[in-house]
Amino acid sequence: MLRPVLRSLPRSTPSLLARALATSAGDIKIQKVGMVGLGLMGHGIAQTAATAGFDVVALDANPKGLESGMKRIEGSLSKLLSRGVKKGTLTQQQADEQAAATLARIRPTTELAELADCDLVIEAIVENVEVKKEFYANLGKVAKPSAILASNTSSLAISDFAGSSGRASQVVGLHFFNPVQLMKLVEVIRTDATDPKIFDACKQWVLDINKHPVSCKDTPGFIVNRLL
Repeated sequence: MLRPVLRSLPRSTPSLLARALATSAGDIKIQKVGMVGLGLMGHGIAQTAATAGFDVVALDANPKGLESGMKRIEGSLSKLLSRGVKKGTLTQQQADEQAAATLARIRPTTELAELADCDLVIEAIVENVEVKKEFYANLGKVAKPSAILASNTSSLAISDFAGSSGRASQVVGLHFFNPVQLMKLVEVIRTDATDPKIFDACKQWVLDINKHPVSCKDTPGFIVNRLL
């Protein structure tokens, strides 16, 4: 069973911390983040966003995958914070409070409709163009009109599936590296259709979660994977 604290946030009201730390670039604000797929990369992205103070809707269509992803987040938080305790930079009480606060900002779900009020939705689902096309077609019907839609794909061209959302100008790539909690680099990918304001807002959000954004064109492998 998932811990009760994970369900503690009201669905319609952003936390005070999320409002205070909201990413703002021009007239685009990011307060609530949706994370789709809680596997190797997805759970790390959800944890990182919540740790930085953003409210997160964590979605995995598979209930077992959802529970597993949440347990990985709890375990990772415990491991990272315990290092601070061992170094003497945190007391055990402070570590426990930080872990509880981070987990309280994450709302787990198996329902796509729960993403309806997210400002930014990131997917880390299977690396298959046809699967992504179907997902973005469904997401485009659910996400609010102003939502930014992002893919964590490491190799697929964003433009191959962005149009399926019905809002290609709002689709970008946000390619994190494993382990997300420790790796600072994030490739921010724009297609020819991506709105520059959307692109800038995503770069600012990456900074706001304490990562380093690198601008990339929508080419196979982007930058880092092409060099490997």
